[in-house]
Amino acid sequence: MLRKALLITRVLAYAISIGLSDLYRNALLRVNYLKYRISPSATKVSGGDDKVRNIVIVGASFAGYPAARVLAKSLPFLPGNHYRLVVVEPHSHFHFTWVLPRFCVVKDHEDKAFIPYGGYLGTAGPGVLRWTQDHVVSASRDSVRLSSGEEVPYEFLIVATGSGTGSSGDSLPSRVDADGKKDGIQKLKDMQLKIEKARNLVVVGGGAAGVELATDAKDKYPEKKVVIVHSRDAVMHRFGPALQAAAMDGLRELGVDVITGERVVGHDAKSGFVTLKSGRRVECDVLINCTGQRPASQLLADLSPDSVLETGQIRVKSTLQITDDSFPNVYACGDVAETGTQNPNARSAMRQGTIAAENVLLAIQGKAPRYEYIPHFADGAIGLTVGLQHSVAYLRDGDSELLFRVRDKDITLRSGQAWSRLGAKPFEDDTAHSPDPADSSDSSKQSWDKEALLNLSDSARASIQGKRALGPRAEELRNFLETALNDEERKHPTLDFDMIEYARLDKLLTEILAYAESLRRSTLASELSLAFRVDISNAKSLRHAWRRRFREQYFMLDHHRCAVLLDSRLKDVSFETALGYDLGKWRTPASDPVSELEGNLQFEPGHWWLNLVCAMRDGIVSNSLEKPTKGRYGMLALPLLTGQEELLSGKTIKYTREGKASDMHISLISQVGRQIRILRGYTLKSVWAPQAGTRYDGLYIIKQYGTKLDSKTNTHRLELTLERVADQKPIEDITTIPKPSQLDDWKLFEKLEGDKIKLTQGEASYLEWKLSRQGEKVEREEWRRSRLFRSSFSYPFEGTSE
Repeated sequence: MLRKALLITRVLAYAISIGLSDLYRNALLRVNYLKYRISPSATKVSGGDDKVRNIVIVGASFAGYPAARVLAKSLPFLPGNHYRLVVVEPHSHFHFTWVLPRFCVVKDHEDKAFIPYGGYLGTAGPGVLRWTQDHVVSASRDSVRLSSGEEVPYEFLIVATGSGTGSSGDSLPSRVDADGKKDGIQKLKDMQLKIEKARNLVVVGGGAAGVELATDAKDKYPEKKVVIVHSRDAVMHRFGPALQAAAMDGLRELGVDVITGERVVGHDAKSGFVTLKSGRRVECDVLINCTGQRPASQLLADLSPDSVLETGQIRVKSTLQITDDSFPNVYACGDVAETGTQNPNARSAMRQGTIAAENVLLAIQGKAPRYEYIPHFADGAIGLTVGLQHSVAYLRDGDSELLFRVRDKDITLRSGQAWSRLGAKPFEDDTAHSPDPADSSDSSKQSWDKEALLNLSDSARASIQGKRALGPRAEELRNFLETALNDEERKHPTLDFDMIEYARLDKLLTEILAYAESLRRSTLASELSLAFRVDISNAKSLRHAWRRRFREQYFMLDHHRCAVLLDSRLKDVSFETALGYDLGKWRTPASDPVSELEGNLQFEPGHWWLNLVCAMRDGIVSNSLEKPTKGRYGMLALPLLTGQEELLSGKTIKYTREGKASDMHISLISQVGRQIRILRGYTLKSVWAPQAGTRYDGLYIIKQYGTKLDSKTNTHRLELTLERVADQKPIEDITTIPKPSQLDDWKLFEKLEGDKIKLTQGEASYLEWKLSRQGEKVEREEWRRSRLFRSSFSYPFEGTSE
């Protein structure tokens, strides 16, 4: 009992370590992505060669497919390396081999063994992935040749060809010897028919495939005589005595005859007998071969003969590089590789594929491969079916064995879960046939306007954030939720990933559900309307559907948005360290001046930027400092980033700031009576200041200019009286900017800036920057509280009108 408890503990510890490794891998992926976006030169390899180099993976089953997944998700974050992933896979679909023995017997589920490729890889960037359905017929030192005659050069090669039956074609129930799904389904149906018509079924081989097929056949057709012939002394001989006994018990309970220590040496189909090595004859009208298969290593046998063992497996190092040191860029993983794994299976193959891919990524970056595949007993866990409703879960470490008997209710052996884990919607295969015309015409009726969706999302989120429920567009939002949920029921949903990303629909759902949860915890829960309860249910279902459809992509939406941010709001803006200037500085190249008319057409009140440098890039100002400049368009503009404002009357305000003589904007004396553009920053103490960033608030007339000097403190005080020009967008509309989607960009910008400071200037400077930002927030909050306190005494204050 103690041994079993220790075994369970070790399995749990191993599972946790694998989970933590996955978390670390994802975190590292995100860090590399951010590092590249902030400082592309940090991730570029030397040499300056822009030639695209191929990483070729041969085979995309349980080892090759995970390797392709890791590389497809990682290469877009290392574009400076100019690498492309080329996957060569002969099958049109992923063959889910676990279920083949079952589907050789049970009808009407054979299509579930063929899972569409693609979803598991996520959305690779343009030019990152090439998927080719073909056979590799030979390999040289730097290229592979396809059966089509094409020669594909490679910088790295991963061989994941698995095992097969050679030229015999007698592969079921272990493999399906068919490249197309249609042919594969037909082969399964042919096998089902053979078993159904058999009177005396002989299964050769007492491994997992033989035991499973024999017990399924006897369970479904109890009237048939089913015999297993096995050359060893016990079935499941590669496993421990507990599983051997459990398998034997299952066979006997169903009435399967088991002959051990014998081999089939002849089969006379005409007379209906097989002959065993001992001379014994056994009745047989259908013979099914379930003996082991041979690794498909011919590709490496021609390239590096010494790397292939007599068993057919490829010799590999713990890094999964082949042992031939003249080929450090060639890897092998899965069944074709000799890794020391006691009972190779899909679990160990997937781990090997991941490790091989990670080592290739290291090599791309000029680092030595350091990830090692070390066989672990937990990888050898097996679930063995013994009939249509029973199975045995088994695990072994040395002399310690763990075995559970399980009653199965799912005749497809949880195929749906495998589809989902491989990025496919269970049992929906869009590649198997042309889209249904009815479905296509129906889909074409639904079109989405991304700008309209963004406006709806911003409106609803602003209302929720202001504690005003779903706001004035609640009915429109309700219709959208229902329509989008119905869209998910289609074979081809029309609301795509880019639309969800652009319109911030993921954040909309999150905020709806968070708001609903806050109401549920309050005394208002009982007052929720039926319509709002339906909205909550639809939002929850829609989020679940999107997470299931997009999987990891959905949870990395903000990383995609960060890339968009760098190519849009931060385009042509770079971060550089600068002494004496807020730990660092954003910069943009100087631009040529254009006409004032063009400038007036360029900017409408409410235009918003992340900072003043972005405004300078667009030409509304010509300097990133807080002082009046004419910018590119010849129109004077004044950024108000510090100081404070108060309303005097109507559209007239008074702006004040304190500082040195150089901060008093002396040049504005000559502008009294003239129009000036006013930009407001989030650090300005004003009811009109934006929540974040910098915003253009329109044209104002300078009515008065004045300065005062406090002789005691030698502090200068500037006072400007400004009157807003009529016939512009109302200031009340402008103060709703930045909208929630723009605030999303602001949060990404702050994180990007903080990460850049940490990367270039160290932890101490990062903490100083963080404290500075926190100090700004505290100062603004104190000003707001002071303003509210003053308003409680009904005195005139900023933001009131007469």
